[in-house]
Amino acid sequence: MATTTRVNGTAGTEDGGIISPGASLAFYKVTVKDVSAAAIDLRPESEVNEAIELVIRSIPTTIAYDIANASTGIIHVICDGHAASSAAALQVALRALGTSVGTNNIDISGTVVEAGAGFTVSSSAV
Repeated sequence: MATTTRVNGTAGTEDGGIISPGASLAFYKVTVKDVSAAAIDLRPESEVNEAIELVIRSIPTTIAYDIANASTGIIHVICDGHAASSAAALQVALRALGTSVGTNNIDISGTVVEAGAGFTVSSSAV
């Protein structure tokens, strides 16, 4: 049986990753933080089994996401609204990933999730 080895987690997708289409949309602003509420710089966390991949895989029905090109820890996420979690439930799930996430052992236990009302398209990066 043929197998494929993943070598790039979300590498190259810091400006967004499209997962799959959906009809009804839910929007979230996720701010990845450690236990002391300090934002985590996600820019170096884009490889296989690193924090970005594990966070995105933990958000059910993700359609698209955008990671701020800054040390803010912000991820904007669009999900299928039919099966989307509440912001509070999503926050609990992401915090439960703990203090040693991914190959670099990133603490995301203080992560905050806010429900969004929509999204904005901009000609400049966030």
